[in-house]
Amino acid sequence: MQTQSEELRIGETVRLNSGGPNSEIIASSGGRVTVKWEVEPEVYDTWNLPAACFRRVESVGDMHTAIPFRTARPRLASGE
Repeated sequence: MQTQSEELRIGETVRLNSGGPNSEIIASSGGRVTVKWEVEPEVYDTWNLPAACFRRVESVGDMHTAIPFRTARPRLASGE
């Protein structure tokens, strides 16, 4: 649970304590936060839940620890 000095703020990147996608806080009021996340390119969804349901995603420089990666391309059998 976040302490008073660690209060979540608008613009921060968070994730549900139970997991899920990284989300951005877009509103905060009365101990609740509204977050948005991208479900498809340029398509967003939102949640409004108690702030205690979220944890801040730690940052390293300008990058978040949840870094997208590319999977290796499958190798083709010789002659294909």
